[in-house]
Amino acid sequence: MLFFKPIATISLIGSFFILAFILYAFKNRKSSIFKYFLIFSLFTFAYVFCGALEAIVDYMPLKVLLFYIGSASYPFVYGFWLIFVFKYLNINAIFKNKIYIVLILLIPILGLFGVLTNDWLHLFYSTSPIYAGLGNQCYFETGFLDTLCVLYGFIVGFIGIAVLISHRKYFTKDNRNQIYYLIFSQLLLIGGGLILQFNIYPGFDIECFATTFAMASLFITFTHYGIFTAVPIAHQLFIDNVDIGMLFFNKTHCLIDFNPSASKLLGLSDNSKLKKINNIISNQEIIDFYFSDDILLEYQHTNNHWYEISKTIVGEENDILGDILTINDITKIKDAENEALESLKIVEEEKDKVIKR
Repeated sequence: MLFFKPIATISLIGSFFILAFILYAFKNRKSSIFKYFLIFSLFTFAYVFCGALEAIVDYMPLKVLLFYIGSASYPFVYGFWLIFVFKYLNINAIFKNKIYIVLILLIPILGLFGVLTNDWLHLFYSTSPIYAGLGNQCYFETGFLDTLCVLYGFIVGFIGIAVLISHRKYFTKDNRNQIYYLIFSQLLLIGGGLILQFNIYPGFDIECFATTFAMASLFITFTHYGIFTAVPIAHQLFIDNVDIGMLFFNKTHCLIDFNPSASKLLGLSDNSKLKKINNIISNQEIIDFYFSDDILLEYQHTNNHWYEISKTIVGEENDILGDILTINDITKIKDAENEALESLKIVEEEKDKVIKR
C-alpha cells in the first residue's frame, strides 16, 4: 500500500529532478570541480529518494532498507558539499594532503559503519524495532552516532558558509552572485535539518523536501552563471601549466595565489600566501613597479636572466579586487637582440672600413 503525502510526493519527484540535473551537468565532466559535485549530488539523490519513498511505501522490510540508506547518505551530503566548496574556491591545500579529505569524511564513514552494524551494536539507533509513526514514517530511538552525524551536518554546513563568505571579497560581481546562491542552498539544507530536529513539521523528514529546493537553487546557479566553466580564482588547468609566472594579489596587496612558475622564479611557498608583497619579494625594483602606474617592466636579475613583468588590475573601476603580476623570462629574446646588435655593429664597422679605402 502506498501513502502519497504531498510533501513526500514532491520530494520523490524532486529526486528525479536531481538525477536529471546530474545528467545535464555531465557535459561539464572535464571541469576540475565536476567529480566532487557528482559525488555530492549522488548522495543527495540517495538521501532525498530514500527519505521520500520510505514515507510513501507500507512494506516494512523495504521501509527499513530505505531508512538505512537515507540515514547513511545524510552525513555524506554535507561532507562532500564542504569538499566541493573547497574545490570551487580552489583551496588546493585540502587536496594536496589527502588526510584532510579523510578527516572531513571521518564522521560520515563512522555513520555508515553504525548503520551497517546497527542491528547488532545499536550505535546509530539505540533500539532496532521500527514502527510506522505519524505520516507513515519509521522512527528509532536516537543513538550516539546519529546524534554525532546530525551535529556534524550543522557544523560542516556552517563551516562551508563561513568559507564562502570569507572569500567573497576576492570575487567579481557575477562570482559574488554565485556565492550568494551557494550560501542560500546551504541555508536550505541547514534550515530543513533544524525543522526536522525540533519536530516543527511532525510526520515527515522535511529536510528531504528542503534539500530538493536546495538542488533547484544549485541548478539555477550552474546554468545561469556557468559555475563549471567560471571558477572564481584562476583555474590551475591553465595557470599551473604555463612557463610564465603568475601572482594574484588582493586589493590590500596581499598574495592570495600563485602558480608553480612564479614559485620557481621567486622562491615562493604556501607560507607566502596572505603576506604583503614587500614581505615576499626582496627586489625593490619590482615592488616600486607594483605600486607605480606603470604596467610593464624589464629588469635583469643577478643570475643574468632578463625578465618582463606586466601588471593587470582585476575588477571594475569602482570595484577593484586586486592585481595580477605576470613574470616572463625573456633572456633568449634579449640574447637574440644583443646578437643582432653585435651583428649590426660588425656590419657597420666593415662598412666604415670599405668607405675609408
